[in-house]
Amino acid sequence: MTSVQKRFLSSKIPLAWIMKNGIPAYQECTLSSIENFYILGIPKVSDQSDEIRWIGCDPVTLKRIQFSLRIVDSMDASSDIPLIQREIVRCSEMFAAQVKGSMTVSKLDQLQKCCAVCICIDPPETHKNSISYYSIREKIPLGSAGESRQDYDMLSAVAIYLGGPDSEHYDGVLKLLDTLLKQDITIAEQQYILWKEFDIILETTGNLNNRSNFPYGYSGPLVEDLIEDQEKLLTHLDCIESLMETTDLSVEQAMNALSIPEEEHALYLSLLRKRK
Repeated sequence: MTSVQKRFLSSKIPLAWIMKNGIPAYQECTLSSIENFYILGIPKVSDQSDEIRWIGCDPVTLKRIQFSLRIVDSMDASSDIPLIQREIVRCSEMFAAQVKGSMTVSKLDQLQKCCAVCICIDPPETHKNSISYYSIREKIPLGSAGESRQDYDMLSAVAIYLGGPDSEHYDGVLKLLDTLLKQDITIAEQQYILWKEFDIILETTGNLNNRSNFPYGYSGPLVEDLIEDQEKLLTHLDCIESLMETTDLSVEQAMNALSIPEEEHALYLSLLRKRK
């Protein structure tokens, strides 16, 4: 997973989509409420691995939940351990890490539920465009004994299998993640799909002369190859905005009126959105 992919996936918007569509407790919540209330703090990317970690809040109990997301290319049929078992083990390790040394009453009282999320980019045909959720459930074969669900439902795992437009159920979060992670479409196509269908804008950050700071998938020339200096870039941006404000031109028409090459349109679109 590239640094740009990590940056996008560690933002609250795609994580809210994953929580709403992959975890039953959040299905009745709006994306806005998940993003603003049920994702606490800022998600972080692990320095040691490609995991993205964040803290969530259970919408019913309001207790904290530890989440971890990772991406795999395939289900790795050569492995002796099935993918979902690996995720359950990973979730168990997250849970066990909360208790070091003796299990005191105070430690046990502060235990947080853990949820491991895995996105598989290229699963087998039987799994394409599917989402599976696993958790601990109580069954009472005999008698009437029972425990509060919040006392035992402490581990869960979500497996998200992408599949692309050639398989069924290619919509919602599956299409969003596939669009973010695929490498066979242009950045302009990515931006259009995410903006048109999900109201998500891919922003650029950092040094304009560093391709790693452009939206994932941008393969065009760097700014130093496009223009002689950044002053000309800023002038173009000002002119585009001025034309749009004083005429009925769309952003695409404004760029064409300024004779900006079509291959540079995605760059200017990203920077214009960044200005807003």
